[in-house]
Amino acid sequence: MIQVSNLKAFTLVELMIVIAIIGIMMAVATPNLRTYNVNTMADSAHKALLQDIRYGRNTARDIGTNVEIFPQSGDWSQGWIVNEVGGAPLRIHGPVEQAVITSNSYNNQDGSRLTFDERGRASAVGSFQIRTAGCTGDRNRDIAINVMGQTRTTTSACTN
Repeated sequence: MIQVSNLKAFTLVELMIVIAIIGIMMAVATPNLRTYNVNTMADSAHKALLQDIRYGRNTARDIGTNVEIFPQSGDWSQGWIVNEVGGAPLRIHGPVEQAVITSNSYNNQDGSRLTFDERGRASAVGSFQIRTAGCTGDRNRDIAINVMGQTRTTTSACTN
């Protein structure tokens, strides 16, 4: 006869308790994960646009020519192009997720583009507004550009 000694295992009740605890943790974490993703997309849209604005200004100064930034298809949320005036595109950025980027100053529909001259100065003072639905905290951003081509970012609270 075979004797079972010191058999170690989980009981079905213990396994069900662990599964229930995991289920509760997932139910609590899932809404927070969605908010985290939306906030990350808001931050990414801001960083991408700011990086390309600075790239355009620095490139204009480095190569000594005018560089312009304008929206693809007339909508900043659909992406933008950094372009040497009269030349080939230097950078092309695709659509941004979740965020809505607008600019009354540089809308390209009336020919107003953000242009930096060979000294890095902006063609006109203006701003961009970045809004993200469903974000939390201070994730809405405004990027202001002064005549010297310098940028300043201000934040505002998200509205749901």
